[in-house]
Amino acid sequence: MFSKGRLWIAKEGGVEEFIVDPEYYGINYQKSWENITLEESLEQLNNPSEEYLKLATLNAAILLFITERASTIDEGYEMLRAIS
Repeated sequence: MFSKGRLWIAKEGGVEEFIVDPEYYGINYQKSWENITLEESLEQLNNPSEEYLKLATLNAAILLFITERASTIDEGYEMLRAIS
């Protein structure tokens, strides 16, 4: 997830919708559509910006929530921030 979006989870015969907004977590990631070289891409992966790391943390928190390892996305995010 790179920007505000929706997450749907089917449980017990129903569907629950969650709106996830990276800005709520202080993430101000600006998606770019410009072409970059393989070397530039590797540089970004090897030396990620703070915003990129926070975005990766949010996506991991969503995974923790979906797999029921965290009771909320917020809880998952805080768990991961505590160990980073």
